[in-house]
Amino acid sequence: MAENFLKNEGWKLQGLAWLYWCFVDNYVTDFWEKFAYHYSRKGILINSSVAHLDIFEGVPANQAVRAAHIVLLETLSMLSVDRESLPPVAGGVISLSHLWKCYGTTRVPGEIIDHLEVYCGTTRHIIVYHRGCIYKLNVFDENGRMFGLEELTEIFSELLTRDESAGKVEGRIAALTTDSRNQWCLNRRRFFLENAINRASLAVIESAIFSLILDDAKYSSDPEALEIFLKNMLTGDGSNRWADKSLNYVISSNGRMKAEIIRCYASYQEQINDVDVACLVFRDFGKGFIKESRISPDAFVQMAIQLASFKDQGKFSLTYESTSARFYAKSRTETLRSVTKESCAFVKSMVSTESSNEERVKLLKEAAGVHVINSKECLTGSGVDRHLFVLHILSKMTGINSPLLNYYIAQPWELSTSQTPNMTRQINEDEHPNLSWFGAGFQAVCKTGYGISYRFAGNHSICMNIASYKSAENTDSHRLRQHLIQSMHEISAMFRI
Repeated sequence: MAENFLKNEGWKLQGLAWLYWCFVDNYVTDFWEKFAYHYSRKGILINSSVAHLDIFEGVPANQAVRAAHIVLLETLSMLSVDRESLPPVAGGVISLSHLWKCYGTTRVPGEIIDHLEVYCGTTRHIIVYHRGCIYKLNVFDENGRMFGLEELTEIFSELLTRDESAGKVEGRIAALTTDSRNQWCLNRRRFFLENAINRASLAVIESAIFSLILDDAKYSSDPEALEIFLKNMLTGDGSNRWADKSLNYVISSNGRMKAEIIRCYASYQEQINDVDVACLVFRDFGKGFIKESRISPDAFVQMAIQLASFKDQGKFSLTYESTSARFYAKSRTETLRSVTKESCAFVKSMVSTESSNEERVKLLKEAAGVHVINSKECLTGSGVDRHLFVLHILSKMTGINSPLLNYYIAQPWELSTSQTPNMTRQINEDEHPNLSWFGAGFQAVCKTGYGISYRFAGNHSICMNIASYKSAENTDSHRLRQHLIQSMHEISAMFRI
């Protein structure tokens, strides 16, 4: 199939890709955003959203104070992006163009494809959701002065004491945004754009810097509550997230169109109930021990994931690891394929009773070495998946049939993984382990797979958040968590002998 591709349609599509490359800053990004994200007709929440958690032990603060801090810091961040005053990352060789889409950005639904409307730098308000009511909160006064921390705290304190609540239907208006994109497009036109008052309210919501939700629930850091917290951050309750907004912040109480609305709300509850999450804060060792073993920390975790997945599924699963490609203008990510001949050989040695410890260590280092090489290739623009994706899109746009690309695009990513970057360099997580961040979480990209987000909390812990679908007969997030714990212990034991 590959040889036929090179002889026939391959060179034609490559020529079209080269021609397109000549006229744009980045020949991948626009296609990737449009067809990997905006073209999807699935609802945004769960399918495209990423949930972020808090730190290990929350700093004592009431809800108003925490909300005020978030608004102040994020508004300052937006101004830095708008004024291009952010300090350069990695000596200025990392593209920060994506930051323009973090603030004041709304994904507007279309019948066929969505598009973004960006108000970064021009908008001066946020929206606040509390007990079913949506408030517009200006963060600048009439003279353009940004409100300070005390002023914002006073505003939130007053808002939290209001004896106001929306009706059952009105309080679930945001449920419309959880529907399929084409249905939400029709309802948006029907209930908002064709009504002058509702259209004005919609404009306020869509142009807001971000959305902030004041949640009445309380969340602790014990394992069971942490999973409830993660699931709530990922899904919402079906009515308290404006799904189109690029940022939805949720502040818990402890610092952490009638018939159509009811239909959307009820339908989304089924999706929420189908989400299976498991959280793991692995404290037995961290990045420090892994580096002492002379293994790349990311490669170590990826090999542990491969071993755990093999135990869980009884086979090797096509694995996607998101890696940065931001050395190039307007770039996003590249796919790092974790399953290699070397990783398979290592996993087989771990489940074999005939392999010696020396052989397993040797195979692990070989697999980790290949993983590091592949990671560097992705980082420097030598990955293959985004290029194949562009060729596939061009084949569909031009009507050039390609059996190879059709086969490539149809393969499901049964394991979707990502290492979450450090949240900030202002906190030393080894000196202050309780201020370590739990990380993020996202849903599996196929119904029979897993989504795994992980990060290294300093040198002391590894945080992993797993998500899957309860309706899938072959997956169980808590079962995979146990396999991961066992696999990391087994791999680490090889270096303790």
